Amino acid sequence: MKYFESVKNIAKTFLFCSLKILLTLLAVWLFLVAAYLSVLFIDWRIAAAALPFVLVMLILLVGWCLPAGKARSRIFLAGGCLALAVVIGITSMIGINLYEHSVTIYDSVSGTASYPRAYLPFDENADIARLDGEASEHFTLSNAPRIVTVSNTYPLTASFVNAVYPETDFDAYGESTYLAVNRSFSFVTEGKYDVCIGQSGSGNFDLIGEENYAALQKTPIARDAVVLYTHEDNGVTDLTSEQLKGILTGEIVNWQDVGGENRKIKLFTRHDLTCARDLLEDYIGQGMIDGETEWQFVFPYFAFGKYTMEYRNERGALGFTYLSQIDEQYKNTHMISIDGVSASKDTISDGSYPVCEDILAATRTDPSAETERLIDWILSEEGQSLVEKSGFAPIG
Repeated sequence: MKYFESVKNIAKTFLFCSLKILLTLLAVWLFLVAAYLSVLFIDWRIAAAALPFVLVMLILLVGWCLPAGKARSRIFLAGGCLALAVVIGITSMIGINLYEHSVTIYDSVSGTASYPRAYLPFDENADIARLDGEASEHFTLSNAPRIVTVSNTYPLTASFVNAVYPETDFDAYGESTYLAVNRSFSFVTEGKYDVCIGQSGSGNFDLIGEENYAALQKTPIARDAVVLYTHEDNGVTDLTSEQLKGILTGEIVNWQDVGGENRKIKLFTRHDLTCARDLLEDYIGQGMIDGETEWQFVFPYFAFGKYTMEYRNERGALGFTYLSQIDEQYKNTHMISIDGVSASKDTISDGSYPVCEDILAATRTDPSAETERLIDWILSEEGQSLVEKSGFAPIG
């Protein structure tokens, strides 16, 4: 009888410990899933701070399986102290994450998760420019010129479409039967589309090749400029072209060297603003350095890689973007002039501000009558009013 009772107790203990182990492993698995999701959608540092929780769970599992006594109490105490340290670490990382988000300025077009939904034509809530009344020009589905555009000029193009094109459905990428986004501009020379709208220095024009580029009839319809900005308390308001070159190439690393306070220059180069970067590099005549970077946890290789960060508006920060993208996010910053010339629609239109480029509407050399009508309307008073309302400078 005692033998069977002993076997029963051993089996009961084994099953109880097995259940504890399974529950602990389930908790560890759920924790790792949560940590992975936090890496993807929040911040890898929060997940890194939480990883010791796995050790906490294993320590508590060992204590859970031990009989009551001093050893079990000490293990539980050690696990509890480690758990408290982990909670403090996670709380600190969450605080840092919240602070960084509070001072981060996100690219208002291509860098936002709402693009292109925030700029869809014919959407009452879309953040696009609109005419005060009816447009003097209108197209139908049968004769509407087909347009291909890029992310940076999508809001401007959407305002044109909203004013003179027939209403139709748009997909999740912001495309319709007559509007394509981030497609090859060679579609125009191939006859698939009628007009492409983009920056003159855009890689979209470079990628189509010299022959296709030469086959396009290019009409400037607006102007934009790359502007430099910094924290509102930064005393530097103007840079010479030589000082700017020194900062962008890494030769100048402290604001004190350009008339500011003794503080390191934090240059943010924004990986999603390659066209703006190209324009700055053309201006200084050479490549610029990579700016502020951050370690990013990469799954499933469990390695660390670098990526350029969004601009963080801290003392010492220096960022750049297009003037057309300056909005309420930049309220705690001020722009920096170059060689005494501030960026404004007037100085961009007349070309006195040095880092600017044309927005082109390019067609084949033999455009259709409807395409010519569209270009003429964009250059009209109505079209240019939408250009200004969209944040671009009109053609001077």
